[in-house]
Order: sequence, then C-alpha cells, then structure tokens
Amino acid sequence: MKPCLLLAAVLSLPAFAQDNPYIDNSDPTLGQSDGLAFTLFGGYTQGGDNFITINYTDDTREHFRMGNRFHIGVGALWEGENFGTALNLGYHFNFADGTNGKVDFERYTVELLPYYRYGRHKFSVGAAWHLGVRGKLDVTETVDNGDGTTSEENTHVRVDFDDAVGAIIQYDYQITHHNWVSLRYEWIDYDVDKVNGVDLGTGLSGDGDHFGIYYRVVF
Repeated sequence: MKPCLLLAAVLSLPAFAQDNPYIDNSDPTLGQSDGLAFTLFGGYTQGGDNFITINYTDDTREHFRMGNRFHIGVGALWEGENFGTALNLGYHFNFADGTNGKVDFERYTVELLPYYRYGRHKFSVGAAWHLGVRGKLDVTETVDNGDGTTSEENTHVRVDFDDAVGAIIQYDYQITHHNWVSLRYEWIDYDVDKVNGVDLGTGLSGDGDHFGIYYRVVF
C-alpha cells in the first residue's frame, strides 16, 4: 500500500466513536483510559554512513550522512491502561544547497511501535519500513579547457535504493497533557537498486542507523 493511501486509511478511522485518552480524561498529566488518539511529530536525526562530502567555498565541509536530518509526520495510537500501539507515517529528508548545486536524500517512513506506559513514561520497541529511498546530486562545475577558456560541466547523479526494514527503540516523556519529547535509536540498511536508472547489480549498501530527538503533540 502506498504511504498516501495508508495515511488516508489511518485518518479515516472513526475517532469520534472512540474514547480519546488525551481529551476525555480529566487527569491533566496521565490520561490513561482506553482510547484512540492522533499525533503530529517532528524530529532531528543524526548518523549513518557518509553519502557524500560537501566542500563549501568558505573551506568548510559537511559529511552528508544517510541517517540525517529532519523527520516529520502524523500518526495514530491506541492506548490502554499500560500498553498501547502507535502507527506513524512520515517523511525523512536531508538537503544542502550551494552556489553550484544541491544534494538531497529522502524516504517515506511507516512505523509500528508497541509500547509500555508507566505514568509519564513510554518505552517502545518496534519496526520501521522505509519506502522510496533516494539520493540525488546536481552540481555545475567550471572547467578550464586548457586554451584560456572555461566551460561548465553538469553532473547529475540519482541513486535509488530498495525499500528497507529496520528496528526502533524509543523512550517518550510526557511534558504536558498533549505534549511529549522522545529519544530514539533506529537500525536500518539501504541496498542500492539503481544509479541514474541503471541496475548495477553490485550489492552496494549503506548504513542508515541514527539517533533522533522528537517533539510530539497528541490529540
């Protein structure tokens, strides 16, 4: 199922027919009655193998890693008194722009995270699926032709990866009734499928493991 279709299926669940532990419970800190709720989240991640090293004109450089950098999305969770399950749909991406080009790395994510809740604390262990994993490089370089003239050369590289499955451990802390902060670690590997549309068949792969810190709103 495509991510957009899965998202539509999640958001079409009859939430109005269920108790919502984050709205209906009068306790402003715990909210641990059974029920269905929804989430919005944003996170910052760091880690993984180096996809490319970017050299800037100010003599600085950036290692553009496969586990970086921004992760945003929506989700739904069913919560009981102490146990629950979260389903998250997201977009995980990184990009860098320079005077002569740009590079980006992106993927769509689906996560299933069963968890145990103790008061303000949640402990999750679950699985992640990464779809549409792609890295892209577009660079224009000025080249000396050797005869006193220069010309511009354009480099376009697109690397498509196979869909991947990974594992997540996560800790969440409830700040207020609707607001949470999370720390996580994810293990995942990306196998190269094609480069510029050509199947290389080389078995190349990259490590996308990363740490992450997240902010979530539950409603």
